Amino acid sequence: MHFLQEGRAGRLIPNHWKPDVNYAFGAHDADFRAGEEVVLRRGDGSLRFARVEAQYQDEVVLVLGPDPNIKPSGKKDKVSAVPFRLVKRSEAGKLILDDWVPHDEAQPPEDEDMVCASLSLSLARSLCVCVCV
Repeated sequence: MHFLQEGRAGRLIPNHWKPDVNYAFGAHDADFRAGEEVVLRRGDGSLRFARVEAQYQDEVVLVLGPDPNIKPSGKKDKVSAVPFRLVKRSEAGKLILDDWVPHDEAQPPEDEDMVCASLSLSLARSLCVCVCV
């Protein structure tokens, strides 16, 4: 997945993160800045990072990040849309203690293609070590 433009938007928050320690929901008067990262409960129940695009009165526009269910087509003329959502400020979790590191995110269930690709890569590396040494 490509996260350079969207930062962590769309990624799962770490498993060890706790409400009211690492993030907090429910602040109706919370102020958000454009570009700020927040926690959002998605429709599937998962907690993921989102990025604030704008705030107006009691609502914020959040960039949700790339859709993990859409695989890139590889066509240069096609622009993939980045989904966004308009939510009440109280639904955007303000980050409190951000101790996230890239290898520390929750792991989504792997699909069969990814497992096979991972096994193939591991096998190829093992063969290279045996042959190249």
